[in-house]
Amino acid sequence: MRCYTGVMGARRHVSVWAWAVPVLLATHAVCFSPQFAAPVSNVTVARGRDAKFTCLVKHLGGYRVGWVKADTKAIQAIHTHVITHNPRVHVSFDDHSTWHLLIRQVTEEDQGPYMCQINTDPMTSQLGYLEVLRPPEIDDDLSSGDVVVTEGEPAVLRCVASGHPLPTITWVREDNENIRMNNGVATKQVRTWEGDELKLQRVSRDDMGAYLCIARNTVPPQVSKRVVLHVHFHPIIHVPNQLIGSPYGRHVTLECKVEASPKPVTFWSNKQGEMLMSTDKYQVSEVHNKPGGYAVRMRLTIRDLTAADIGKYSCVAKNSIGEVDSNINVYYIPPPTTTPPHPPKFVETNRVDGDDYEMINRIPLDPNASVDHYFTPTILEGSGDEAKRQPLFPPTSEGGSYSSGFGNWFPENSEVDSNVLGVDGVSSSSSSSSSSSSSSSSANSASYSRARKERCDLVAVVMWGFLSLALREEIMARWH
Repeated sequence: MRCYTGVMGARRHVSVWAWAVPVLLATHAVCFSPQFAAPVSNVTVARGRDAKFTCLVKHLGGYRVGWVKADTKAIQAIHTHVITHNPRVHVSFDDHSTWHLLIRQVTEEDQGPYMCQINTDPMTSQLGYLEVLRPPEIDDDLSSGDVVVTEGEPAVLRCVASGHPLPTITWVREDNENIRMNNGVATKQVRTWEGDELKLQRVSRDDMGAYLCIARNTVPPQVSKRVVLHVHFHPIIHVPNQLIGSPYGRHVTLECKVEASPKPVTFWSNKQGEMLMSTDKYQVSEVHNKPGGYAVRMRLTIRDLTAADIGKYSCVAKNSIGEVDSNINVYYIPPPTTTPPHPPKFVETNRVDGDDYEMINRIPLDPNASVDHYFTPTILEGSGDEAKRQPLFPPTSEGGSYSSGFGNWFPENSEVDSNVLGVDGVSSSSSSSSSSSSSSSSANSASYSRARKERCDLVAVVMWGFLSLALREEIMARWH
C-alpha cells in the first residue's frame, strides 16, 4: 500500500514538472526576449548634413540588430558590421541596448524609410523615415533666357525651380521699378509678382529691362535668375531747339534726344549731307540716360562759329526697325550791345497849357542842379482839325529851353512883341507906327487883359516851383 502510495506520489511529482518546465520556459521567453524600448524617430536634415537613426533594444541577449533601407531592401548593417558599400554609412552601439545608424553628408538618394530589425523568430522591426531638405535650384534649361519682343506684343517670362520643400517663385524688376500688369482691360502696377510665369500683355518700351526671378523655401540659401526683356521699336528723335542763333566766334551746341531699340547707329550731317566726325572744328558726343537704356542724347558742338557754319544740320538714327532724322538750323545774330541805356535826367512834375503858351516844371535827378521852369510861347498854324500848335521861337542849342529859373523867361537878346506877350519892361522893335487913336486904345485894352492873365499864370508857376523844390527834396531823401 505504501509502495503504491509512493509510486503514485512519484508519478504526481513527475507530472508537475512535465507541465511546469514548458510554462517556465515560455514565461522566460516572454519576459526576457528582445524588445524595442522606444520607437525609431524620423530624421529631417538638409542635403549635405549628417543623419543619425537610434534604435533602443531591451534583453537583446544573443540576438543581433540589423539596419535595412526598406524601400530598396538594401541591407545597411548587421550588428557591428556595415554591409553596404556606401562609405558614408556607419554603425555603432552603446551597452548592446542603444544602436545607431549614421549616414554622413546625405543626398537625395538617401531619403526614405529605414528599418531596425532583430533576428527573432518571427523577426521584429521598427521604421524611421529620413527626409532630406534641398535648397532651391533654378533649372536654366526650362527657364527663360533673354526675351525679345516687338513693342505692342505680349511677352512671357518663365522660371522653373526645384527643391524640397517645393520653392516659391517671386518676380521683381532689377531697377526697383514697378511691374506693369495688363489684363487687356486695365493696367495695374505691382511691386512683386508670384508664380512660375510672368505674363506681360502689350509690352511697351517702359517694360524693357532686367527682371529677377527669386526662388526660396525653408532651406537657405535662396537663388535668383536674371531675365532681360528687350522691346524693339522704331527710332524716334526729339529736338529741344530747332533754331539756334549765335554771334560769330562763339561755340554752338546742338542736341537731339533719340529713343530706339535695338541700339541705333547715330551720326550728324551738315547741309551738304557730309557726315561729321570729331575734329578741331566739331565735337561729337553721346550721353546715355542709363546703362543699357534705349534713350541717348546726341550732341554736336561747333567751335568758333563762322559764316560758313550757318545753315542746316541733321541728326540721324537708324536700327533694324527703321530710320529717322531731324534738322536744326543755325543762324547768325549780332552780338549784344555793351552801351548801357541813358538814365533820365529829370522828372516832370506838372504841365500848364495855355491858349498860346506852355509852362513845365521839371525836377533834375542831379541833387546839385536847380529846378527849371520852362515857358514856351506858341502860335496856332492852320485851321480846323489840321490846326497844330508850334513854338513861337525855335529851340536853343542847349536842348530847347527858353529860360531857366524864375528871372529869365526868354533867351538873352530875344525881342518879343510886348503886345503879344503883355510883359512890362520888354522893348519892341515895331512900336513906332502911326496908328489911329481908336485902334491904339483897343490894342492897349487887349494887351492889358492878356498881361493880367499871364501875371496870374506867373504866380501859379512860382507856387508850383516851391512845391517842386519840396518834392525834389522828398525824392532825394528817399533815394539816398
